[in-house]
Amino acid sequence: MPDGQKSRSGTAVLSFILSLSFWMPLLNYFICLGAVYFGFKALMDIRDANGKRPGRFFALSGIVLGLVPYYFGIINLLSNVLHVSKTLLANAIIFVPTTMLLLLFLVMKRYRLL
Repeated sequence: MPDGQKSRSGTAVLSFILSLSFWMPLLNYFICLGAVYFGFKALMDIRDANGKRPGRFFALSGIVLGLVPYYFGIINLLSNVLHVSKTLLANAIIFVPTTMLLLLFLVMKRYRLL
C-alpha cells in the first residue's frame, strides 16, 4: 500500500460482508446481529481516529442491511402470529422502518458516531 493511502477499517468491511447474509433463513438473525455490532465498533474506531480512517460507508451499510431481517421479522410477527388487521399492517410497514432508522440515528448522535 502506498504511503499516502489510508487503510480501510477492517471491522467496517466485516460488518458489510456479514450484513449481506440477510437473505439466509434462520442464520440471518445471528449473523446480522454481528453485522450491526461490528458496524458500530467500526464507527467508534473511525470516530477515535478523528475521521481519518476510511470505511464509514461500509459500516453504515452494514448496520442498515443488518437491520433488514429484524424489520421483516417484526412484520412477520404482526401479520402471522398476532393476526393484525391489514390496515394496521399497512401502517406498520411504513412505521416500523421509520422508527428503526430514527432510533439508529438517535443512538449514533448520542455516541457521536455521525
